[in-house]
Amino acid sequence: MKVKNLQTKVIDENQNKRRRVVFDYNGILYDLACTDPNFDTINNGQKAHNNILCISLGELFDATGCHHKIVAGIF
Repeated sequence: MKVKNLQTKVIDENQNKRRRVVFDYNGILYDLACTDPNFDTINNGQKAHNNILCISLGELFDATGCHHKIVAGIF
């Protein structure tokens, strides 16, 4: 899906780096985890992107009974 205002960020919590993607889609602001293997090169500006994302559903999270959305690919 094509998104607007795509930003990548790394959150470092207690030596645990979390890769996040923030974007706007249909007027809604999202902040999702990212598992794209090219995330670091995109985040460092070494690889360009076209604001196109592949969104995936993670495994069932037992505490809430919900599936979480994940950015699986940035294109």
